[in-house]
Amino acid sequence: MDRLNGNRHTSVTALVIIAFLPLLVNGQQQQQGPLLNANQFMKELQFLANKRLGVQEMQEHFDALSFAPQMKEGRELVTDLKNTLDEKFLERVNALRKIKVAVEGMYEQPQGTFEQCCQVDLSDQEFNSRYGKKLNPNTVCTRISPNAEPDSRHFSNEVVEVMKENFRKIPTLKWQYFNSEEGVFTIYPANKLDSCTDGYDGRFRPWYVETVSPEPKNLVLVIDKSGSMKERFGTKTLIQIAIDSAITVLDTLNPSDKIGVVTFSTEENTLGRDSNDPDYLGCFSEQLAQATLANTNFLKDFIGSLRPAGHTHYSKAFRAAFNLLKQTYNSSSEDQSREQVILFLTDGEPTDSKLDIMREIKTSNEEMGNSVVILTVGLGTDSGLDFLEDIAKQNYAKYSLDTSDTAVGDIQEGQFTHVVDYTKLRNTMARYYDFFANTEKLGDEPIFSVPYQDAFGLDNHFI
Repeated sequence: MDRLNGNRHTSVTALVIIAFLPLLVNGQQQQQGPLLNANQFMKELQFLANKRLGVQEMQEHFDALSFAPQMKEGRELVTDLKNTLDEKFLERVNALRKIKVAVEGMYEQPQGTFEQCCQVDLSDQEFNSRYGKKLNPNTVCTRISPNAEPDSRHFSNEVVEVMKENFRKIPTLKWQYFNSEEGVFTIYPANKLDSCTDGYDGRFRPWYVETVSPEPKNLVLVIDKSGSMKERFGTKTLIQIAIDSAITVLDTLNPSDKIGVVTFSTEENTLGRDSNDPDYLGCFSEQLAQATLANTNFLKDFIGSLRPAGHTHYSKAFRAAFNLLKQTYNSSSEDQSREQVILFLTDGEPTDSKLDIMREIKTSNEEMGNSVVILTVGLGTDSGLDFLEDIAKQNYAKYSLDTSDTAVGDIQEGQFTHVVDYTKLRNTMARYYDFFANTEKLGDEPIFSVPYQDAFGLDNHFI
């Protein structure tokens, strides 16, 4: 881990401390929020600082060094720091570009044969101090998504050689990943993972989504929890399948994105709206939240608590979704420049008037300059699901409504996806970002994702 990342993580630790301190007043619990065990919290922070971030080891290293005072002119110091950072980033960017060129060429080369990471032979691994674990720096291993395309392409040996060269030339470089659009995730160096059947799909990870669709988005996820979602498919009910899929959508988000969740049946609901304490989590019902880990965890708990009951009233759900978007949209010019998205999931046609639904969408979207894209997902075989295509296309004329006022902005047509095979719902919803992907905009410049903790649990490295 280089010093730049170390400093970033130290800052993160400081933010955690600041976030938790208000929960304690002279060791007593405040009225709002859960009780915090101060001693346990102190131990966790010490463990994080010393074992994960290496603060104690780093301090001992600095204490052992000899220092001599040296006068530095401020401008010169800043220039030196800039040049040092430039070198670090450029070194990694050049390594990335070499991989890019090799990957582009691999489709004209024979595929290599590589083990899945769960099947790596431990006898071929040796302890590496750079990674703090056993691994095999002579090859790669793969994780294949359960939703991978048939006959998906694998690495050529030429790509592996490029990764090995990067490994040799850059002592501070750690993991090198590549995830194909087909669903094959390749990691260098090869290392042992426990499971081949955990459902991992790199295409649902924030770093992949941010690369494919780098512009931050304002997203409202709308989930049907009407009584028909009790229907069972295999070992799960439809609501359980919807919950799993919605949580996967949250996992694709980056902190630069903003997110809101609306559930609906006879009535609509948002997190915090029905709380006995109107201040507790109430902000989630008023505007979109930054998609930070803490916020998405709150929303995951909310989604996980859904129980199916009631009718299927679309109008109230769309009104709530647009209200969340509008409150955020009107708060800053930066929010107005983002993609505005409603991702709407249901298993049946509405029990309220289709005319009222289309009128609600038309009026609300015009108030936002027709900037909202609606992506609808219909689950099951209900013949009435065709209405979802009219919603996605915002086809008002079909329901005897005037054409939308284009003076405020052109309609942004969305997309309707019909999912009959319920096992495909997670993959369908989580790849909503494909609608916004534009390879022409990407160019050749690298995209830097936000830092996050490695999903593989590889000794909890941050990448």
